[in-house]
Amino acid sequence: MRYFLLTCIITLALSAPLMARTEYSKAFEACAANIQLRMQLMDCYDSETQVQDKRLNDLYKKLSNIQSPETKKLLLTAQRNWLQYRDNWIKFLKTQENAVMMPEYYISMFLLDATKEQADHLETILSELE
Repeated sequence: MRYFLLTCIITLALSAPLMARTEYSKAFEACAANIQLRMQLMDCYDSETQVQDKRLNDLYKKLSNIQSPETKKLLLTAQRNWLQYRDNWIKFLKTQENAVMMPEYYISMFLLDATKEQADHLETILSELE
C-alpha cells in the first residue's frame, strides 16, 4: 500500500506540468457534438488528427531550431522513436479485428490521442524554455 501511494504521488508530481494541455480544436468539438453515427466520429477524429499533426510539426520545428547540434540529434532520434511506437501500435490494432468490433474506429481514436499527446509534450518543453 505504501508503494502504491508513493507511486501515485510521484506520478502526479511528474505529470503536473502536463496538466495544462491544449484542448481539441473548436471544429472538432462541433463535429463531435453533431454526429449521428459512430462512423461519423471517425471523420471528426481524422480531421482533428490533421490539426494536431500540423501542431506537432510546428512545435517540433520550433523546438529543434533552439537546440544545440547534439540535442537536436537527440530530439530527432526521440521523435523518430515516437513515430515508430505510434506506427507499431497501429499495426497491432489492425490485427485485432476479432477482439475489437471496429478496429478502424480505435485506430482513428488512438492516432488522434497519440498525436495530440506528443504535441502536448513538445509544447510543455518549449514553454519551459521560452
